[in-house]
Amino acid sequence: MFLTKRYGGDLIHRQRDELGIIEVVDTAGIRSLHFGNKNRQSAFCLAEPEKVELSYIRAMLLNLVFMPQPERILILGLGGGSLVRFFLRHYPATEVVVVEYRRAVVNVARRFFGVPESSRLTLHVADCRDYIQQAVAEGTTPFDQLYIDAFDMEGLSPSINRPDFFEHCNRLLHPAGSLAINLWGHHRLSLNYSLHLLGSRFPDKSLYFRVPHKENVVGFGLGTALNRNAGRESETARGLQQRLALELPEVLPHCITIPATY
Repeated sequence: MFLTKRYGGDLIHRQRDELGIIEVVDTAGIRSLHFGNKNRQSAFCLAEPEKVELSYIRAMLLNLVFMPQPERILILGLGGGSLVRFFLRHYPATEVVVVEYRRAVVNVARRFFGVPESSRLTLHVADCRDYIQQAVAEGTTPFDQLYIDAFDMEGLSPSINRPDFFEHCNRLLHPAGSLAINLWGHHRLSLNYSLHLLGSRFPDKSLYFRVPHKENVVGFGLGTALNRNAGRESETARGLQQRLALELPEVLPHCITIPATY
C-alpha cells in the first residue's frame, strides 16, 4: 500500500467538513491532527498513548499546581483528545465535560486518537461561546478547572477572543479553581488583546507562559478564592513531575504576571 506524504509524514486520513480540511498524519511513531496546514492541532505517541506529547499541553497542566485535585473540569476544544485521555487515566474521580464545535473532529478523535467512551466523560457538539453562555444562564455547577484550546486553520477561534467569552469563563470557574488557555503568539495584536482580556477579567490573578521554541503562549486565570503560595506550588510541581513526567518545575518560574491594565 502506498501512502501519500504530508507534512513530512504519511497521510492516513483526510476529510472535509463544512469548516475545512481535517488530516491525520503519522510521522516516526507520532500521530498528528492537522486542519489543512502544517500546524499540529494535537499529537499522539502510538507506542506510549498515555504520554502527553505536545509541550504546550503539558504547560497547560500547570493548572494542577494551582488546583491539584479537580473534581469537575471543562475542556473547550477536543482536538485529538490529549487532555481527555490524561484526566480519564490519571484522575479517576474527575468528571470531564468537553465541548467541540466540529462533529467530524469528534469522530476522528475517537477513531484515530484513542478517545474512549466513559461514564465520566460528557461530550457536547456545540459552539464553545454558546455553551458557556447557556451554562452561565442556567446556573451550571462551577468547574474546578477550565482548559481552552479552540483553534481553526487560521488560529484562535474568533468566537473566543471576546470580552463576553472571558467574562463567562470567569463566572463558570469555581472561586478556588483555575483556567488555562492556549494562545497563538504568532499574531501579536490578537495575543495582546487576549492577554488584556485575561488580565482584566482575572485582575491580579492572571499570568502567562511562553512555550520555548514554539509560538504557543499559555494564559492562566485563577479564581478569586485561590491564594498562591510559592513553596507549596513548587512542592506540588515537583511531585507532578515525578508522578506524571510533567516538567512543571521548569514552567512555574517562567510564568509572568499579567497586570490588570495590560
